Amino acid sequence: MIEFDILTLRNYLLYKEQDFVFENGITLIGGKNRTGKSLLLTSLRQIVCGTSRDDMLPTGSRVRLRSNILTPDGATRLDIQASTPTKSTKWAVKQNGIATKEHKQRTVRERIDTAFGISSSLFDSTIRLYSKNPAPLTYGQPAQRLEWLSDLFALSDTYNNLLKSAKKVKDESSDAASRLSYAKEEYKRLGSRPKPDNARISQLVAKESKLLELIKELRGKQTSSKELSELRLDLELHTAKWKTDFQSLRELQKALSSVTEKSETATRMLNEWRAYTTQQRNLRRISDEFRKVFGKELNKANI
Repeated sequence: MIEFDILTLRNYLLYKEQDFVFENGITLIGGKNRTGKSLLLTSLRQIVCGTSRDDMLPTGSRVRLRSNILTPDGATRLDIQASTPTKSTKWAVKQNGIATKEHKQRTVRERIDTAFGISSSLFDSTIRLYSKNPAPLTYGQPAQRLEWLSDLFALSDTYNNLLKSAKKVKDESSDAASRLSYAKEEYKRLGSRPKPDNARISQLVAKESKLLELIKELRGKQTSSKELSELRLDLELHTAKWKTDFQSLRELQKALSSVTEKSETATRMLNEWRAYTTQQRNLRRISDEFRKVFGKELNKANI
């Protein structure tokens, strides 16, 4: 934040010698057209961030600006002077009452940049009170200035809408990244468990085939309770192994399904889960057929 204290203009275009005192707070500059309001603002920009021009600082003139600058480190008092004893402008700065020797404009601007906390290039690109192509606020009729402000406010609304859209995309990306990280953690956790491979799948499929053949062989035959018990125990043990594997794969499938971006690992694990789902359906079919064939005998034997 910058608080201007006193501005003294001497031999500055319309102002031969004039002092401006700025009270605390916001200063409102008013008056009729062509009375020097914009010129007053131009002088501030010229001293702080502008380039020296012969038509702005005639030979033999001197311009002085005193200001209090409030920064997080405390208040700094600057006394900036620009003079043109010859065609080249000389600059001098007093900081907290300590004078410095005359400098080139670039050196002084760097010192001012440090005190103000904003680079002159940034100031020059956002608040352009004077340049070869002056800003709409420094020339033209009041109606034209009002129209320029109206367009500026419309651009502000467009910018805010774009900012909201960008924030939404950022939040969605962050959410997707979180879900991907969660899936990776789940995959790593489940990967530490013993998991079946293709050889085990083949063994279980072979086991199913044997069970089906046994059911066909026993169909229509008189079977003892002991044989039924052994057959049922074998089937339940076979089913229990599948339930354990299926539960682990079900957890992994939930984690992988929450990730929209598929990878080779996710695709492979999903295919493995689908294979186990198919085998589970086969087990249910075998179990149903077993009970259909031997249901009466199981009930009689209270198995």
